[in-house]
Amino acid sequence: MKNREENENQERNVRKMDENPEEKFHDEIAKVAYHLWEISGKVPDKDLENWENAKKIVLALHENDEKKKDNEQMDAKGKGMMGRSEMMKKRHMKNFGGKESEE
Repeated sequence: MKNREENENQERNVRKMDENPEEKFHDEIAKVAYHLWEISGKVPDKDLENWENAKKIVLALHENDEKKKDNEQMDAKGKGMMGRSEMMKKRHMKNFGGKESEE
């Protein structure tokens, strides 16, 4: 009975995280920061440093995942199509008043 309740709670948490990507991102950073704290010898007062390093790691991992998705899409659909990363970069530049570089 308890396993069933645990499974239902886990499924609920997964659905909740899928609905809130910011929470998922925060949780990923927290796990990496905790791991960094552990492997550094659990040094006190390094919370912010561990958090910032974890954030960089998680961002790099997600960026690599996006690049991989873009490459897979280009392979599947043929060359010449704009990948998701490029599209997001252009949208970001437009939304924040930056200028796109013409390449």
